[in-house]
Amino acid sequence: MFGDKTKRLHSLVERRQWNKIHKLLERADGETKIKVAQACDGATDSEALNLLVLLMMDAEEPVQLAAIEVLGRVGDDSVVTRMRWLLGKTPEEKKGLKDALHHAILGIEQRK
Repeated sequence: MFGDKTKRLHSLVERRQWNKIHKLLERADGETKIKVAQACDGATDSEALNLLVLLMMDAEEPVQLAAIEVLGRVGDDSVVTRMRWLLGKTPEEKKGLKDALHHAILGIEQRK
């Protein structure tokens, strides 16, 4: 069953079914949100990046970390500003989140 959900999410991303994915996220748990972020790995169109930025702003830190990790690989300059904004708003005690943001920004900048 779990593999079926992962396959379905990858299929939705491949077919660019962004509205369906957004609907799914409205009632999704953290684990599903993480799987959505992972399914977007490799997708570089603006809707995929917008979806990942949305997940980066999620209330759950594991979801944020998953989205940030993927953004570090597929993101472009358009997401760096939002990442820096989140970095500035993130409390110092959330070192893992801050480190992930720094690493992702560096990854994007090195691909230029």
